[in-house]
Amino acid sequence: MKMIPPYLPPVLKSRAEGKLFLKLSELGLPGYTAFHSLNLASHPTKRESECDFVVVNPYGLYVLEV
Repeated sequence: MKMIPPYLPPVLKSRAEGKLFLKLSELGLPGYTAFHSLNLASHPTKRESECDFVVVNPYGLYVLEV
């Protein structure tokens, strides 16, 4: 699976995110792209917010919170 960004950041918020990043990057799924730590434009109660992973594929998209 294509990962964006293609590398883990030097500091992670959670070990689980790092493990999932590595597992997703090992999957050989053509047409699938995973965006890691995708910032949200706005959130009703938080100053900053992000989605841990957004996976886009030919069938739709998945939002994964770890």
